[in-house]
Amino acid sequence: MAITSSDADLIEATISELQTQSPHAKATQDPAGHSDLVLFLHALPTSEDQAIEVLESSVISKPYDMVARNRLAKALIACGRYEDATQALAVLGGDGEVLSEGLRLRGIAEIVAGLDDKDGMGLIQKSVVVRPWEEAGWEALAWARQVQVEGAGEGDAE
Repeated sequence: MAITSSDADLIEATISELQTQSPHAKATQDPAGHSDLVLFLHALPTSEDQAIEVLESSVISKPYDMVARNRLAKALIACGRYEDATQALAVLGGDGEVLSEGLRLRGIAEIVAGLDDKDGMGLIQKSVVVRPWEEAGWEALAWARQVQVEGAGEGDAE
């Protein structure tokens, strides 16, 4: 309500209230985790580290919530912390959509971090198998194949 009305005072009051709630209270009142997303987006312009901490606390309070893990991984990838993203997705599970996204994100993070292109490609391929109608999976697969081609080309030049 505060965001849609663009009332700065109401937004600050809401953010303040969300920041004072315990992780258990937030999980009880907001099982979808939207409050953590609001806190993340509010903290992001001022401090990437504080914003990441919001999502990390969400994962710590709900370690098997794959939606929270995927949000954290996306933020870590956006901040260039690829190895941390793979750690956030060390546990994979969930239903089709959430699992597919987790596989795709972990594959991307592994490839960009230079950990294991073959394993990263395999994860992205699995994400496509889980939900073949999703464009994001196919786009990630095309990107990963391009990275492999470019990597092979660099090896030939040496």
